[in-house]
Amino acid sequence: MIPNYLVARSMNLQNTLIGLVLTSIAPAYAVFLSRQTISSIPKELFDAVEIDGGGELRKFFNMVLSMSLPTMGTICVLTFFSVFNDYIWQLIMISDTSLQTLPVGMSLFAETQGNDKGAQLAMALVATVPLAILFVLCQKFFIKSGTDGAVKG
Repeated sequence: MIPNYLVARSMNLQNTLIGLVLTSIAPAYAVFLSRQTISSIPKELFDAVEIDGGGELRKFFNMVLSMSLPTMGTICVLTFFSVFNDYIWQLIMISDTSLQTLPVGMSLFAETQGNDKGAQLAMALVATVPLAILFVLCQKFFIKSGTDGAVKG
């Protein structure tokens, strides 16, 4: 967190939503997962594109991107979930109450409500709605990425 914070501070991105997003946009597991997906594409497919007269850009756009869509969907879902729920980083980066995110707002709400567990649970339910909607929309990519390579043929 310290290097990310120092970079954000040097670029004057503290207390901005852009700074919050830019510092969380490329997690290490996304690079690893993308590399593993691309390296699993058979060399014969690249050779077939060359025989058809395609260059490097055609290989990338027509073959690599289309074959790695399930992985990209999985990366998007997992990254969104982790960034959305990253309470500590949001608390460090955003101090303006008008820019605070949902997890930080839920914490402040719980502090002000005290013993009203019904209101706190209602707020928690509202917080899960965006995550549930995103998962339902990207479910086919997420499941397909998990089952790629499980069945031969």
